[in-house]
Amino acid sequence: NQIDLKDFSGLYFDVGSGHLLVLSDASRAVVEISGAGVEVARLTLRKSDHGLKKKIPKAEGITMDDQRNLWICSEPDLLYRFSPGPASIRKPAN
Repeated sequence: NQIDLKDFSGLYFDVGSGHLLVLSDASRAVVEISGAGVEVARLTLRKSDHGLKKKIPKAEGITMDDQRNLWICSEPDLLYRFSPGPASIRKPAN
């Protein structure tokens, strides 16, 4: 299984699901990968996606809090929060 990302800028392992979240600055995305290595969801990080008024300039870190908010840090000293919701992450086409 190949995951279509240009780089890896940050990683977060979700103990609850057993999935790995991979942040890619160059691909402007967060990809959720199952324990079997299969892409199960993708959150795009481009301008106008998910309420972003501008693109995230240089995404470099990712974590999740206990309410399942996804936090992404970026240069220069920016912090973005994505809250869970039905339309926030698209499922990949099979």
